[in-house]
Amino acid sequence: MELQNPPFGYYDTIVCAYLLGYVLRFYKDGEFNWVDNSNNPFPLSEKNLATMVSKLCHGDVVNNTLSSGSEIWQQFRPYAQKLFTLSESECVNEDQARKYIKESIITSGTPLWTIRTYPKENSVVTMRNSLLVAL
Repeated sequence: MELQNPPFGYYDTIVCAYLLGYVLRFYKDGEFNWVDNSNNPFPLSEKNLATMVSKLCHGDVVNNTLSSGSEIWQQFRPYAQKLFTLSESECVNEDQARKYIKESIITSGTPLWTIRTYPKENSVVTMRNSLLVAL
C-alpha cells in the first residue's frame, strides 16, 4: 500500500501514459477485455485502450482488470468463429460475438434451429457450407 502513495505510483504525465500505451499495445484488438469497476467489459480497441491509460494515470481505476473472458467462452470461441465466419476482431468477447452472430443469422435468413436438425457426423465447416448452399 505504501508504494501506491506519493512519491511512488503512476504519475499523470505524458511520459507515463506513453510508456503504458507502449507496453499495452500488444493487447490492442486482442482477446483481452478491460473490465471496469462496474463490471462492464470493453474490447481493447484503440479508443478504449487510450481511455484506460488516461484513467490509470489519473488514478481513477479502482478494481479494474484485464480479462480474457470465461473458460467456457474460450472453449466456445473457435466454434463460433468457424460456424459464423467471424474474424478475430468480431469475437473479442461474448457480447461482441453475440452481436455479429445475430447479424450473420439475420443476413443469411436461415433460422438457428435448423442447425439442431443437421446430422451430427458432419463437421462444422461442412454444415456451414451446406447451409450457405441452401440459401
